[in-house]
Amino acid sequence: MDAFYRRRKIMKYLYENKNDTISNIANRFCVSKRTIQRDIEVLSLYEPIYTRSGRYGGGVYVMEDYYISNKLMLNQRDDQ
Repeated sequence: MDAFYRRRKIMKYLYENKNDTISNIANRFCVSKRTIQRDIEVLSLYEPIYTRSGRYGGGVYVMEDYYISNKLMLNQRDDQ
């Protein structure tokens, strides 16, 4: 899976779940935590996401009250 496609899948996952840890996202996409950190750095430049540090409550979050229309979400073919 290339970086562009993986980042799209990460955003879809975050929009659906609202937040998760770097470790969980890395495991889900079978890549290293550093790869996910780089992906999040890039995505945060143009997506409404942010990170929070800490053992409890730390992770990657989608900004509260952010709504994305279904038209902007990934198409069905990307789920395969």
